[in-house]
Amino acid sequence: MPLADLLVYWRAVEASTLEYLKTLDAQERAREVVMPRPEGDERFTVEHLLWHVLQHEVRHTAQIALLTRQAGYVPPQLDLLVYLTPR
Repeated sequence: MPLADLLVYWRAVEASTLEYLKTLDAQERAREVVMPRPEGDERFTVEHLLWHVLQHEVRHTAQIALLTRQAGYVPPQLDLLVYLTPR
């Protein structure tokens, strides 16, 4: 996939995620989501699923840094605070 296409997709996902996050009130965070499994349904709150996503993304960030170092390069700055700091 060309980088330009990836960036378009990334920006679309980011925009829809930010719109969704605006709806996060106590009721939405407590909403139960049912995940069907062959051995029986699992139930999670939206808040627990969001924490799962955050933890999952941290692992990917670590993988990026490791693979970059294994390729002989210094990984880019991946700390969120760098991106939150006004330039």
